[in-house]
Amino acid sequence: MAGSGGPVQDLCAEATCPICLDYFKDPVTTACGHDFCRGCLSRYSGVVGSQPSCPQCRNAVQPRSLAPNRKLANFVEITKKLSLQEGKWGVCEKHQEPLKLFCKEDQTPICVVCDRSREHENHKVIPLEEASREFKDMRGTLQSSEKMETSENPLALPPEPRSRALEYCVVDPVLDVNMDQFKANVTLDPDTAHPILILSEDLQSVRYGAKLQDLPSNPERFSQRPSVMGCEGFTAGRHFWEVVGASEEGWAVGVARKSVRRKNYFPLSPEGGIWAVGRWEGEYRACDPPNYSLLPLSGEPRKIRVALNYEGREVSFFEADTGAHLYTFSGASFSEQTLFPFFFLQRNETHLRIS
Repeated sequence: MAGSGGPVQDLCAEATCPICLDYFKDPVTTACGHDFCRGCLSRYSGVVGSQPSCPQCRNAVQPRSLAPNRKLANFVEITKKLSLQEGKWGVCEKHQEPLKLFCKEDQTPICVVCDRSREHENHKVIPLEEASREFKDMRGTLQSSEKMETSENPLALPPEPRSRALEYCVVDPVLDVNMDQFKANVTLDPDTAHPILILSEDLQSVRYGAKLQDLPSNPERFSQRPSVMGCEGFTAGRHFWEVVGASEEGWAVGVARKSVRRKNYFPLSPEGGIWAVGRWEGEYRACDPPNYSLLPLSGEPRKIRVALNYEGREVSFFEADTGAHLYTFSGASFSEQTLFPFFFLQRNETHLRIS
């Protein structure tokens, strides 16, 4: 499940390798239908031993069965163009008009003036949102076909249809042993902790106490919502951390803008500068009013992974032990502010620990 982002953000997510967290480079498709950079999969296989497995589903991977995914490689190049143009505020450099159309012949975004020019005469031009939907529809159709074929005969599906299955890839930094470069060293900031919250000496865990502590009322400290933030902030890059205690009741974890309210009530939502998931009344939900979407969990998770992609404007959540994707806030409005790890506790004896 993913949050509702713009078409470019959706395509960027699909063009991302789940191992290196960057655009696919020389993408290949495994027999089980998952896509990776050839180099990433090779490095991963070299670490796990003589019987390499798929980083996503753990099925055996035979190097000779890897199919070059040229369709996905082309798709990545298109996405790069769209992402680059969006980084320029979505305005045509030549005509200074919004880039709302997509030329299928030239595989590039264009404006309405470009569409009327001789350069794009007789070209097939569609709205940018429609181009995004076409790619998504193609992916969905091919995935359904692939699942049906492989359920009957795992070896029946030829490489070419598999290579066109543009599987949804979100940031999942635990899939490769070299991903330590993205793991954030998160410690709790005692200057921000609500007086009801008790922090451990190593600043790695927090629990809801029995009574308010006598603490200084400094500007950084939360005084309404029982919350605490991490010490380190992020203004760029990809980062992830993991939180143990997900089976307990009354909590939320995620990221928060530096400007989040400290002394007054604030909503646990993107509108309040919070991107988080949590558990209330036995249900795991995303803090995305008005829907408060249920997370797709088969049981009670032990540990939640929070993954931030600042430039991609995404905050994703995973079940850390299985790597299962739970939710993504796409197209997040960070307002170029510093983002901090965020922890909210609501019930007596609720306890969260940074892993």
